[in-house]
Amino acid sequence: MRSTASILKFYSFVGLLAIIFTIGLALFLTHDAGLAPRRGVVAAIFVVLDLFALPCSILFFIWQRRLRQIGRLADSARAIIGRETESEILQDGLFTELADLARMLEEWRRRTRQLHERYDQNRALTVEILDSIGEGLLAVGRDRKIVLANRRLAELVDVRSSLLGKPLLEVVRSAQLATAVDRALEGSTSTYRDTVDVGGRRRSIEVRVFPVQKLSEAAAVALFIDITLIERLESIRRDFISDFSHEVRTPMAGLRSAIETFEMGGLSAAEEAQLRSIVTRQLDRLERLVRDLSELNAIEAGDLVLRPERIELREVLVHVAQEFGAKTAPGVRVEGDEVEVVADRVRVEQIFANLIDNALKYGDGSSSVVVEVCRSEDDAVIRVTDRGPGIPERDLERIFNRFYRVDRSRSQVPGSGLGLAITKHLVQLHRGTIKAKSSLGEGSTFEVRIPLDRAA
Repeated sequence: MRSTASILKFYSFVGLLAIIFTIGLALFLTHDAGLAPRRGVVAAIFVVLDLFALPCSILFFIWQRRLRQIGRLADSARAIIGRETESEILQDGLFTELADLARMLEEWRRRTRQLHERYDQNRALTVEILDSIGEGLLAVGRDRKIVLANRRLAELVDVRSSLLGKPLLEVVRSAQLATAVDRALEGSTSTYRDTVDVGGRRRSIEVRVFPVQKLSEAAAVALFIDITLIERLESIRRDFISDFSHEVRTPMAGLRSAIETFEMGGLSAAEEAQLRSIVTRQLDRLERLVRDLSELNAIEAGDLVLRPERIELREVLVHVAQEFGAKTAPGVRVEGDEVEVVADRVRVEQIFANLIDNALKYGDGSSSVVVEVCRSEDDAVIRVTDRGPGIPERDLERIFNRFYRVDRSRSQVPGSGLGLAITKHLVQLHRGTIKAKSSLGEGSTFEVRIPLDRAA
């Protein structure tokens, strides 16, 4: 097409020169009388030149216009290829065949725009879905550069800027991940576990890397799954089984020993009575353990419903202390102010019965347990203090865990090992807090705070 245009331009240019030459020669002849006899010949030459030059000149101007229209359509096609599909393609003033081409280009532009809009919508939806999942997602090409990464992955690697196009090892400096990606590029799947620091906290991550065969851009995909909670639950399950087995072992051993003694026979009435007492105590211990486990499970599952009412705390605590005073030598002393709260009376009695019972068990056995009631700005504050051996600082937070004992040798002390765990949950159900303070050799204090304005 370019060669044809060049030829036409050349002939058109020659024709234009011929016209100019003809006009100039005519003007010259009209001013020179000596050439009059030859005017016929010259006229014939003029006619021939005009017949050649005039069509070429007309063709020149027509072709120039056509070339401008073709160039405009070519620019429109290039714009469509470059995703510039906003402007419509003008069709006015075009030659017939070019008008047909313009209509086809306009249809192409319109469909291309629709496809681009649909692609952008699908991509935005995909990005939104990937950013909303809790796992980190990373895709790399065969050049080991990142082609896809969601928001969770950026959080895990603590990067604020865009990850796309960056080398993998520049973003995640992990030899394990590099090895797994290499294996995925060779067609193999890998799984491993690692720990990362996210917001100052260590998180356990399971990484699964697998090859992708059908995507031309991505060749390997890595999925980062946060298994911190799962590992914690597994640890809790293992500890629970271990602790439960430990707690059950003592009463079961006592029951087995008593039964074996009964089977031997030859016991006196006093010995039989003593064995029956042992069996009863051990059965009570097992029953208490099962009951406390069931209650703790109900609290943690949200099945326990409080029945709040307005109560006066000091009166409730005096009532609880009187029950213990009749059973223990040192007794329990209640001090402080009268403070009213809206709470479940039965559960409040249970909270402080557990705390007082715990203080009496682990106290020094010679001094009374002191329960103090006072009022702060927004809370009722109750402190239960004993004069026992105290609790090591490292154990103060863990004593509220189920079955936890500061010293395993204390497992002979009666109890299910669940009292403080139940107490903490009951306090939290009242939107309160509980904490322990202790100094070795000087005793311990458990402080409970219950909001004064708790809604019913």
